[in-house]
Amino acid sequence: MGSGPNGCFTPRTYQHVNLGVAGIVLYPIALLWSFVGTQYIADEYFSVALDGIVELYHIDPDVAGATILAVGTSFPELICGFASQFLSSGGDSGAVAFGVTVGSAIFNQLVIVAACALVSPGGEMHLNFLAILRDMII
Repeated sequence: MGSGPNGCFTPRTYQHVNLGVAGIVLYPIALLWSFVGTQYIADEYFSVALDGIVELYHIDPDVAGATILAVGTSFPELICGFASQFLSSGGDSGAVAFGVTVGSAIFNQLVIVAACALVSPGGEMHLNFLAILRDMII
């Protein structure tokens, strides 16, 4: 089977499978299915849980969106970090966790800035210098 120490998989375990035309058709369908599934889970469970926490602890919705929602969006990086740390048999598990975290942070910053620019009226954003300075320092 090619399993490594502690039952971890080694690269010999995986084999290349050529799906051909079926792969070209199935891959976009599977990708779309995963996006729809993620949206459904976030809408039906995560939003409801966030609303319940806001009501239970009497938290301002703006504060909840900036804190609890931020934790929820960073949760995939946490899972990838744990998986790379505890499930990988190689010595570079720290590099994987670091790469996932940094890559995700860069992507999030680029997407958030682009989305704000797209939805702002006239394509211009008027920002408060002190708020930007505060975020850079913290």
